[in-house]
Formats: sequence, C-alpha cells, structure tokens
Amino acid sequence: MKKIFSVLIAFAAVCSIASASAKDVFLNYNDCVADQNLILNIGGGLDYDFVNHGSGYKKTPTFDLTLEHPFPISDKKLPFGFGGGLSFSHETYDGYHYDESWNYLTIFGLVNYHINVPAKNLDIYAGLRSGLGIWFWSVDYERDYYTISDDSDTEAHFFIGTYVGASYYFTDLVGVNVEVGYPYLIKAAVSLKF
Repeated sequence: MKKIFSVLIAFAAVCSIASASAKDVFLNYNDCVADQNLILNIGGGLDYDFVNHGSGYKKTPTFDLTLEHPFPISDKKLPFGFGGGLSFSHETYDGYHYDESWNYLTIFGLVNYHINVPAKNLDIYAGLRSGLGIWFWSVDYERDYYTISDDSDTEAHFFIGTYVGASYYFTDLVGVNVEVGYPYLIKAAVSLKF
C-alpha cells in the first residue's frame, strides 16, 4: 500500500511540475520577444513549384517580406502575433517558337502563436497566412526570329497556408529565421526587431 501511495504522490508531483511548465510554455513569449516589438523578416523561400518543372523552365526563389506585431490576447495574455506581408517570384519557359513569362505576387495577413521554449534567444512559433495570390502571364509567339503575336492574362486566387518557424536572435535586434510548411518547402530570412 505504501508503494502505491508513493507512486501516486510521485505521479501527482510530476503532473504538477509538467502543468506549471506547460503553462509557462504556452502562455508566455520567450525572452527574446516582447509585445512592444515589431518583427521584420526579409528573405526568400523555395515553394512547391520550384522543383516540379522540366527542361526549359527557370524560376527564381520567392522573395518574402513580413511584418509582425506580437499582441497578447484575452485575460490569459496568449502569446499571439499579427501582421502581414508580400512575396514575389518570377518564372520563364523557353519553348519551341514561343516564350512564356509569369510573375507571382502575393499579399497576405498572418497570425503566429509563439511558444516559450527554455532556450535563450530562440523564438518558436506556429502560424497561419492567408491572402490573395496574383499571377501575371505573358507569351510571345515567334517564327523565324520575329514575333507574330503575343498574349497576356492576369488571375487572382485566395490561399491559406500553415507553417512552423523559428527565429534565433544573435543580438537584441538581429537574428535569423527559418520556416517550413505551406506555401514554402523552406524559407530563410534575416529577422529584425524594432
């Protein structure tokens, strides 16, 4: 009976410690992020289309710019961040008697939930971005080295993407950022805090 009672007390102690640290992990920003900060990420990523094309296609990595403001919500001060951004990429295809070109522009809002891991200067988060993707397409048809016709089009679509990310800050203001998920296979950026 004493062994069972000792096991129950040990189990209760472990649960209370885990509960206290879980509360700290999910209800606070890490030491490197404060709710007064503005976080600017400037970088680039490889999206899912970057690796899916055959010969003749050329695509630039996507340039990505985001701005986030950590903003705790509710009476529990949940560590959310809200913001937005833009991204841009360019793609070409050199075909037989024609050349195609695409420019992709996305404008989006984002929501991040920051997780307080016990590592100094490391900010880990899970996020959602949603917005409008706009692509501009043009084609030139050629015969015997002169253009015989051209065409262009613009189209827009709504998108939602989820991701996980981490930022490591070398100083109070400068760090590096990495994200994986959708719309990027991987994104790397310089992270600046103001």
